[in-house]
Amino acid sequence: MSVQCDAWLAYRPLRQLVDARIARELEQQSGLSMPDYEVLEAVAEMSAIARTLSQEGGRSRSPGHQRQQPGT
Repeated sequence: MSVQCDAWLAYRPLRQLVDARIARELEQQSGLSMPDYEVLEAVAEMSAIARTLSQEGGRSRSPGHQRQQPGT
């Protein structure tokens, strides 16, 4: 086997151990499962994006960048 293949095969179980420990500590410290946390993280991210878009949408455009109304 190549060195890269050996490294990958060693990495995978280590990654699984790290993920399992993080999930276990998350549950112990917050009472959240990893899937629950991932959903909350996605909701928080979408909320932040929506807030940013709302703030940007509330700004008026400069006169040179206003959209033309049809028929004007």
